[in-house]
Amino acid sequence: QMFTSFNVNHYAASLGLSQLFKKNIHPFMYGVLPVIYLISMIPRNINDVFKLGDMVGSAALILFGFLPVLLLIISKIKGKKYETSL
Repeated sequence: QMFTSFNVNHYAASLGLSQLFKKNIHPFMYGVLPVIYLISMIPRNINDVFKLGDMVGSAALILFGFLPVLLLIISKIKGKKYETSL
């Protein structure tokens, strides 16, 4: 679970930063790695690792499960509003 969430979050963070700054994604992929490494050093024991894994899994569920559905609903509402005004 943690490895899959790590890969998805790493790619999403790199892609988001590259699109935000309109640059190539590859430097951001390498630039985000030290931040991820520092975050991985936070847990002091195995219980903290499992708590961090639960938080990462919950964040991935929110970012890639609920947020796209919410954005789709908002775009449909805005799309209908603009269609009726034309």
